[in-house]
Amino acid sequence: MSFKRLLVPVELGDASDVAVETACALARALDAEMVLVHVYDVAHGGLATGIVTYPGRVNRETGDDIVAHIGARLDERVAQVESHGVKVAGRIERGIPGDAILDAIRATGADLVVLSRRGTGRGTARRVLAESPVPVLVINAGAAEKVAMDTSEHDE
Repeated sequence: MSFKRLLVPVELGDASDVAVETACALARALDAEMVLVHVYDVAHGGLATGIVTYPGRVNRETGDDIVAHIGARLDERVAQVESHGVKVAGRIERGIPGDAILDAIRATGADLVVLSRRGTGRGTARRVLAESPVPVLVINAGAAEKVAMDTSEHDE
């Protein structure tokens, strides 16, 4: 099986760093592209109330300001991946994370999902794993942090 498009659900803090790093290494080794997707959930304290919680702080902003902030942070992630020579795109989805990730798999034509259990929440990871139409690589962030991935022998 050949993987050409990896979907990577991301948080805007560091919770999904290991999944992004793992997917980046895979994409380089497989000559695949990545799609980073961030889901903001309006049903649980998001835009419906004008309050969005980011790691370490609570912000009261307008809906447009929140989406602009998410877009800017996602653009930083995209640039970080691009700096490793991987073709990458970013997507912002609104809704319940499990639903939005499953929809993004279909919309992007992804053939592999790489997600961090810590970065998406255990319930979301479990749901995506159970319902995904494509293979899912779930990274246990705590365990993965103990393993250093080096793909330098694949570089030419």
